[in-house]
Amino acid sequence: MFPKIALVPVWVMTLLVSVPLAAEIVTDGSAGAAATLNGPNFAIPQNLGTTVGNNLFHSFTSFNLEQNQTATFSGADSLRNVISRVTGGNASNIDGAIISQLPNADFYFINPYGIIFGPHSTVDVKGGFHVSTAQQLVFDDGNSYNAAMPAGSSFTAAAPKAFGFLTPAQPIQLNTGQLHVPTGASVNLAGGSITINNAVLALPQGNLRIYAQGNSATTVPISGTLPSGDGNITIQASSISVSSNSGGNLALSGGNVNILGAALTNDNGTVDAAGGISIQANKLIVNQGMVATTAYAQGKAGDVIVHVSGDMQVINGSILGSETKAKGQAGNVTVHAGALTINGGYITSQSGYDAPTATGNAGAISIVVTGAMQILNGG
Repeated sequence: MFPKIALVPVWVMTLLVSVPLAAEIVTDGSAGAAATLNGPNFAIPQNLGTTVGNNLFHSFTSFNLEQNQTATFSGADSLRNVISRVTGGNASNIDGAIISQLPNADFYFINPYGIIFGPHSTVDVKGGFHVSTAQQLVFDDGNSYNAAMPAGSSFTAAAPKAFGFLTPAQPIQLNTGQLHVPTGASVNLAGGSITINNAVLALPQGNLRIYAQGNSATTVPISGTLPSGDGNITIQASSISVSSNSGGNLALSGGNVNILGAALTNDNGTVDAAGGISIQANKLIVNQGMVATTAYAQGKAGDVIVHVSGDMQVINGSILGSETKAKGQAGNVTVHAGALTINGGYITSQSGYDAPTATGNAGAISIVVTGAMQILNGG
């Protein structure tokens, strides 16, 4: 496999918009009865919200959890989407457990005022997990469920389609917590900016999409290609994997994207990978980090595709690339950048770095740089 990279914290100064709030879950009365729920184990049954078709809607004035507290959502097996919004004007501070007992339902949570997952937070859902600080969730029939202007919302049986960012959005922060989703599930994190610190996210055969809006109004689809983002994405001292037999997909889109002492990986098995790793950014820094796909059997590894309009840096032992350790071919690596610095780092597609019995071929490497390019210190 690739040379080992220790996940050493590379400290950066960030502004944490975390306001201490009392642990409380309060419904606002717009999707069901207005109520202050009793903790520390908050029960959120179906009859506390509004059901239309296979969609269950909840609406909260506040949604906060302290350490060792739980919020458990329940409902009929026929439900396919549990959709929650927070309308009260404050960020959600989640340092406890969000649990969905609905066996066939994706889970949506929007709070345009910010979402902060603390070091003791856990998420355990049975379907996809979609979190956003967008103002509204848009549906296939054109209706929307708005958290900033709830009076203009509609309850609909249509499937969720996209996050609607109408104004500059607040951050999503994930600090150390744990995320549990079933095999093949999708996870969306879409906010004004995204910070992932000291976290481990493993999505078997899954899809992870990370989007940072910035200041422009836009619509971000729940699935498919991400639009260009302009907000900051910082992934620090973390491990993110979408490994599987057929390869999952990991996509990032933002303005300044920083991968600092972190590993983003996509490992593949017996079937050719359908996904890979893709990054869109205005500026990209990979510092003591890894962005890589690997083939461990006869299936081809996923491709690595990076588009950076401005400066791109791969530095301090970082690796961006693909490898095969077996019969499968390594993935192709495509880089388009305005400027590129490789300083003590590597952009590579290789066969058998530490697996001498590997017979798969390396993939193709394409690097297009419109401005200055530097290769320093053995890069």
